[in-house]
Amino acid sequence: WTRFRGPNGTGIAPLGQDIPSQWTLDETNWKVGLPGKGHAQPVFWGERIFLRGSNDEGTKRFVFALRVKDGSVEWTREFDTTTQEKHELSSYASSTPTVDADRVYVVFGTPEEGRLHALDHEGKDVWTTDLGAYDTRHGFGASPILLREMVIVSKEVRADNFVAAFDRKTGNEIWKLPRESTITSYSTPCIHMPESENPQIIFNSTVYGFCGVDALTGKAVWQAKVFDKRTVSSPVLGPGLVIGTTGSGGGGNYLVATKLGGHGDVTESHFAYKIRKAAPYVPTPIIKDDRLFLWNSKGIATCVKVGSGKVIWQKRVGGQYYGSPIWLDGRLFCLSHEGEIVVIAAADEFKLLGRTDLGEESHSTPAVYGGR
Repeated sequence: WTRFRGPNGTGIAPLGQDIPSQWTLDETNWKVGLPGKGHAQPVFWGERIFLRGSNDEGTKRFVFALRVKDGSVEWTREFDTTTQEKHELSSYASSTPTVDADRVYVVFGTPEEGRLHALDHEGKDVWTTDLGAYDTRHGFGASPILLREMVIVSKEVRADNFVAAFDRKTGNEIWKLPRESTITSYSTPCIHMPESENPQIIFNSTVYGFCGVDALTGKAVWQAKVFDKRTVSSPVLGPGLVIGTTGSGGGGNYLVATKLGGHGDVTESHFAYKIRKAAPYVPTPIIKDDRLFLWNSKGIATCVKVGSGKVIWQKRVGGQYYGSPIWLDGRLFCLSHEGEIVVIAAADEFKLLGRTDLGEESHSTPAVYGGR
C-alpha cells in the first residue's frame, strides 16, 4: 500500500486479509499518539508505516516512520513552513506520501513555496525539488504517485500550474506540462496502460475535466471537459471507462463516466453516463469487477452497474465522510468524520456488516497491509 488508496488508487486491498468487520477498542493491536494532526493516509513498505502530520498553526510539517508491529515511532522529521489559508475541515497535511524500496516522497505547499522531498527509509534527506508557490483557498491535497523511474506531481492551484515528472533518484525534472487553472484540484492521478500506446497518467481538474497525458513525453493525448465545479475525489478506472466526480460545498455534485481511448477533445464522443443523485464530492468511488460503489459525504452508499450507470441500490448508512472507502474481501470499509468505521457488503444487496467507534474524529482513508 504505497500511495493514496493503494494499488493505482483503486482502493482495492489484496485478497486473504484476515480483518474483521467489527471489533472493540480492547481488540486493537496498538494505538499511538502523534503531534498535531493530518488527513493523509498511511503508506507502507516492509515493516514501516510512513505518515504525514502538521502542527495546528501549519508552521511545522512532520513525516513519521512507525513500526508496523507495535506502532513505535522510529523517526520523525520536522520541516518549518509558513502557514496558509485552508478550509476548516481540511488539514495542513492532507497530501499522502508515496514510497518505494529506497525512498519516501512527500509534497509540501504554501503560498510562498512548494517542495517535493525525497527521504530515505531512515528519514535522511536525499533530494528536494522546488515546485513554486501553492496559492490555494482550502489548502491542498493532491498526492504524488510513482511510475517507472518517475515521481509524478499534479499542481493545479490558482496560478503557476503544471503536471510534471521528476527523476526518482535525483529529483531532476523529466518533463513538465503547463496547465490553466483558477480553481484548485485536490485530485490524485492514476495510471492507464493502453494496449498499443505509451502509459497515460489520468488527471481530474475543473478546466480540463479528465485529461490523459503521455507518461513518457508529458504531452496531453486527450481530454474530456466534463466538470463544471471543483475536483476533490480522484479518478478510478473501470472496464473501458474512467470515472470521476465534481462538486462544491454548496451542492451540485455529479459523477461522470467517460470512455477510454481517442485523441484530442473527446468530451462528447466518449461520454458514457452521468449520475447526479447522491454523487460523492470528496470521497473517491470504488470499482470492483462490473460494479461501481459510491459513498458520499452525507453517508449515502450506492451500488451501480459500472457499464451502464444503472443504480442497483442506494441506502443511507449515516454519518459525515471526508475519507474514501476501501474494498476488502467483498466488503467496503469507510471511516466517518465522527470516527466510526462502517462496513457494508460490496454486493448487489445492501447489508450492514459492522460499526466500530474509534473514539475520535478522522478525515482519513483506511490502509491495508499484511493482515492489518
